[in-house]
Amino acid sequence: MNQHRWIWLAALLAAALATALAALRHTGGARDRLLPSPEDAVAQAIALLEADPMAAQRETQSAVRTAAVYAERGLIATAEACYALALQYHREDNPPAAEALYKRAIALRPDWNRPYVDLGGLLGRHTFGRNEEATEALKRAIEIDPEWARPYNILAIILRMENRLEEAEEAALTALRLDPEDIASNNNYGNLLLTQGRLEEAEQYYVKATELNPDHPKPYYNLACLHSLLGHPEAAIEYLRESIRRSSMLRGDSVFDPHLDAIRDHPEFQRLLYGEEESDSE
Repeated sequence: MNQHRWIWLAALLAAALATALAALRHTGGARDRLLPSPEDAVAQAIALLEADPMAAQRETQSAVRTAAVYAERGLIATAEACYALALQYHREDNPPAAEALYKRAIALRPDWNRPYVDLGGLLGRHTFGRNEEATEALKRAIEIDPEWARPYNILAIILRMENRLEEAEEAALTALRLDPEDIASNNNYGNLLLTQGRLEEAEQYYVKATELNPDHPKPYYNLACLHSLLGHPEAAIEYLRESIRRSSMLRGDSVFDPHLDAIRDHPEFQRLLYGEEESDSE
């Protein structure tokens, strides 16, 4: 009798274990189905980059990271996947890896303008002495799509850095003509005007940039610099606070920025940089 009872008990336990394992397998399968395929992950990243080409928003950053992981693991090797991985390396301040992958994306899809634009930005803004290569990449992007504002905008930045201000203004105004509501074009034209000492004009474009995207930190930071130059310490501190609240990385930019020298000894400036201040981004 006892032997039969143990046999039945063992059978019941085996059945229960099998049911539990089946449930776990089912749950795991459902969880796996929630993960996007490599193709879907890359497509989602590219779609979000259409509206947020600088990957300033967290959703775009997350999508680019996901696509980059698939590309890095060799699960997808399309031009779009190489581009997503290049963007991630670019964001992580790894120019050699980013450059190689932008060029790989171009080789795979030479008629796609997006890798040319970011390659131009990388070479011109993050790699010393390669502005000619950067300009060539940007001009190629313009040839592919002369109605896209972004390559003109980045070209304007590179020309401004070379102190070719008339050419920079022409490129910047072309970007604004093509897309008057583009936050980057408004913000960067403000930077050009500030460089020329046209501070009141610059303020108009920075303010418009904050209105176009209230969550973007850079226009607030630039307004802080502008008001510091104008001798408005309270306004400068408030705009700096708003920029750091949106991106704590701007603390580092503030440490050595000469545009903020006029407020550097202000107690609130010291607290913003070296004290505890809430930030909405990592």
